[in-house]
Amino acid sequence: MTEETRPNAFESATGKNDNIEAERDSGLVAELDDSNTESECPLDPAEVRFGTTYVSVERLISQIRNGEIYWDSDVQRASAWSLVRQSRLIESLLLRIPIPVFYAAADESYNWSVVDGVQRLSAIYNYVTNEFPLKKLEYFVRFNGKRYNNLPRQMQRRIEESQLVLHIVEAGMREDVRLNIYRRINPLQFDKEGQLVSSNHQ
Repeated sequence: MTEETRPNAFESATGKNDNIEAERDSGLVAELDDSNTESECPLDPAEVRFGTTYVSVERLISQIRNGEIYWDSDVQRASAWSLVRQSRLIESLLLRIPIPVFYAAADESYNWSVVDGVQRLSAIYNYVTNEFPLKKLEYFVRFNGKRYNNLPRQMQRRIEESQLVLHIVEAGMREDVRLNIYRRINPLQFDKEGQLVSSNHQ
């Protein structure tokens, strides 16, 4: 590079780099503009109230039987898991593998309506109530064809004592806030217009 074409330090810092800085500034302004949309969001963080609880399968079965945990049975039937998929979930409990968390909404009596996890929850409930035999297990192959009451007591206890994690949307929130939370937890509950169409996804 010749002396005539070499930029001096002052020119580099204040002249030709101005365009670069301007581009950076414009990007920063755009980011700041995007952040302003937060104030327009109808979901006020102060209104979001969640609780987290650990529930044994044994207690969960008792709550379902007593009507304290419930879900949309029509949705469950419409998108029911295959027997193999349900069996593999039960096998995960037998293997002591933690399964994904559940989401539920509490009413004023603190009963829970399942928002996300219906298929998993119904599979566990149906197996423990002897609704189906295990099929195509990968590891506990000796239990293929066995219903819950045919399992060795040690394996029954392993299922009963499994701890499930539930995030509970607390009661008392505005309906639009609750719907916004449901939409974020499980977008597949909603149609293209944002209307609630189901209460289940896995």
